[in-house]
Amino acid sequence: MRCVRILQLFTALVFVAGALHAQISGQTPLTQPTPATLSATHTFSSEWGFDFIYPSDWNVQDMRPVAPLMKLESDSRKSCGQRLFNAKLGAPGSDFNVVVQTAQCLGHESKLSDLVLGTVAVLEKDYHLSHSEYGAYSIKGLDFWVMRSKAAKIDHPHEVIIIEKVITVMPKGVVYWSAFCKDETAQKAFEHTRLHLANGGDSELIPDSAFVDVATSGADSKENK
Repeated sequence: MRCVRILQLFTALVFVAGALHAQISGQTPLTQPTPATLSATHTFSSEWGFDFIYPSDWNVQDMRPVAPLMKLESDSRKSCGQRLFNAKLGAPGSDFNVVVQTAQCLGHESKLSDLVLGTVAVLEKDYHLSHSEYGAYSIKGLDFWVMRSKAAKIDHPHEVIIIEKVITVMPKGVVYWSAFCKDETAQKAFEHTRLHLANGGDSELIPDSAFVDVATSGADSKENK
């Protein structure tokens, strides 16, 4: 039932994202960052069709290949995940990642709805999720899905963090932005990082309009009352 609920939310949110995109497509582009803002940021440039602008106080780590975030086919043994970006903030640190999976390695066209279910399923193997919110939005015609949840490690239930995931499907494959935040300061920093897309799109990674009222899961709503 939870999977059905998430898919229903995903479908509704994609419709809302499309409506918002159509509504704002004729408006003035987002204001460019001021020089003061630029001085406090660094830019990670990728070959995947986006630049990622992040705060200068993030401690960027060495990049290395990582295991895939999910196996979309039960018999797949391919390690398709590659970490493009990893940074930490604070001690004990909040953790931020950008991971990609190439379409060639996956061997098939990826559907955002399948990736949504896979992401939630993988997280639930290690975490108890609560107060979960889901959203969808569009930047210059490119669809994104986002989730935000409080999370407690199954084997350490008293350690609660905030997890946020953003997924999109680009021409080269799937891109995941992930944050494992120790506090709300790190969470807000992640949400307000910026994307410059190769198609001209420019936006905060998670726009304020990404989460709407219908985006809270039914199971979590009952749990929170």
